Amino acid sequence: MRSALVFACLLVASPAAADDLRGWIGAGGRNAIGLAYSDFGVYAMGGLWLLDEHLQPFARIGWSQGGGDGASIDAFRFGAGLGVGAPLARDHVWLGGTVAIEGASVWSQAGGDARVVGMLSLSALFQLRIFERFLIGVEAGPDFFPSLLRSRSGVLEWDAVRINAGLRLGVVLGAPVK
Repeated sequence: MRSALVFACLLVASPAAADDLRGWIGAGGRNAIGLAYSDFGVYAMGGLWLLDEHLQPFARIGWSQGGGDGASIDAFRFGAGLGVGAPLARDHVWLGGTVAIEGASVWSQAGGDARVVGMLSLSALFQLRIFERFLIGVEAGPDFFPSLLRSRSGVLEWDAVRINAGLRLGVVLGAPVK
């Protein structure tokens, strides 16, 4: 709810006319690498470029899976974040950094109760906007887990810090990139 209010306030505060408003929807990959556990998955995501495209609020929902403690571990993920950066090369490139808060409902195929964990993600973000309507992006940076996730046997499955990298493919909505 708070994320929706923040996004609404950013939209109202944006000096751009509705004709100039630009956003995107798409899909992205997730590749999180840790010493004890790694997971790989997909996201459905979308965002807006606001305040002369210096702010980029975004939301994402997805799934990932990896191995740990001898069993497959699944995570349903949902989150929102804010990118701060700038458009370059006549608006065809967006370069910046993002901070996101994400929740994940995690369960093991070996059984046991699902757990919900929180995560803070800091990333560098490069987006290329081509052919007026297409987006290709790369995001990379650390994920921080304030509470460690442990398996039923007590073996650590997720590291407190993991490196995440992913590719974004999407469609630009609103004003085309000329």
